[in-house]
Order: sequence, then structure tokens, then C-alpha cells
Amino acid sequence: MKRSGFTLLDLMICVAIIGVLCSIAIPAFNHYTNNSKKTEAKINLDLIGKGSLAFFNSEHAYDGGTKIFSRQYPSMNNPGRGKSDSYPPIGGMPYGEGVTQMSTRHDPTKYKTEFNSFPWKDLQFVIKSPFYFSYNYQGSDESNSGKVTIGAKSYFASTASACFNVNCVDKTTCDVGYVIAGGPNGTLTPILDNSDWSIESDCGKALLKHIKPGLMKKKIDLSKF
Repeated sequence: MKRSGFTLLDLMICVAIIGVLCSIAIPAFNHYTNNSKKTEAKINLDLIGKGSLAFFNSEHAYDGGTKIFSRQYPSMNNPGRGKSDSYPPIGGMPYGEGVTQMSTRHDPTKYKTEFNSFPWKDLQFVIKSPFYFSYNYQGSDESNSGKVTIGAKSYFASTASACFNVNCVDKTTCDVGYVIAGGPNGTLTPILDNSDWSIESDCGKALLKHIKPGLMKKKIDLSKF
């Protein structure tokens, strides 16, 4: 009489096959989802770059509208505006407090104050959907002081940073990062991967000071842009 059912060996073979499939499928799935998240950063940095160029190519007045200041990118303290509140960066990783998990998704409704401050207002930049990356922006002149003075050459840099690896879960590091920058001629660099530039440890302060060496390593002279 022929017996039906599975033997222990059959079950062990099935478990082994499932294990092999999982070892292939799970990393591939994580890679796919992380790549889809990275698209967010590139789209938003592109919008920030376009907003910077729009501001750069527009005329802006000071002294009661009687004078036009030179072409420049938004900054924390553009001429004629006076000192203004600024909230770079936005988001919670790597800059926010109490981050306890990787790939933290940020609720855009919690950042209305930031989006309604400078330089984000000048950039006309706002995020309306949940987002993973933290965004930082600095417009400045050659002095890297966070302000642009009359007649000075203007620069800007903006970064998007996130943590997708359990080893980088703390508020001063990230393992995924992108940067876009603009030079005094009113043109933009490509969106570049800067996750290996080690520029995030100071939470984005003196952003341009850190970014320029990274650009030079890629043979990109920001003064020519």
C-alpha cells in the first residue's frame, strides 16, 4: 500500500528553498524601496535648484524700492530685508531630536513654520506629502557668512540627507545624501551623491565650506557655475 504525505526530508528541503529565496528577495526588496525613497530627494533638490535660479534671475529692491541689488540667491539675510527668522534644516534626520528608527517618515503638517520662513519662502519650496529626507539650504557670498552683500558673488548649496541603515541611527549622521549647488554665473551643478563627504556632523552649518572641497574632488569648480 502506497503511503501519502511529506517526510521530514521533504519539509527540510522546502524550508531550505524558502530560506534561499528569502535571502535573495528581501535584500532586493529593500534595495528597490530605498531607491524609490531616494527619488524624493532628487525631485525636491531639483525644485530647490529651480527656485534658487528663479530668485537669482529676478530683480529685488531695497531702500524702499529705490535700489535694485545684484543678482543673488536667497539667503538668511538678503540686503534690504534685515535679519529674518530662518529654519534650515527641515525634517528630522539627521538633524531632529529623538530619532529612534531609520527611514523616519516626516509629517509635512508639522513643518508649516519652517516652510513659511526664509529662505524657503524665497525658494517657494514646500513639501505637502510625507517625506523621508531632511533638507538644508545655505545661500551666501564668498565670505560664507550666511548673508549676501551688495555686489558680492553669490553661491548656494542645498542638501538632502537620510538614514536608511540601522548603523546610522543617531541625530548627527546619515548614510544617504545628495547635494545641488549654484554659482555666481546663475547655473546649477548636477545633483550629486554626497553621502561620503562627511558634511553632516555639524548639522549643516557652514554648508558651503564643506561642500566646495567635495565638488573640487569631482573636478567641479563652483565659481564657474
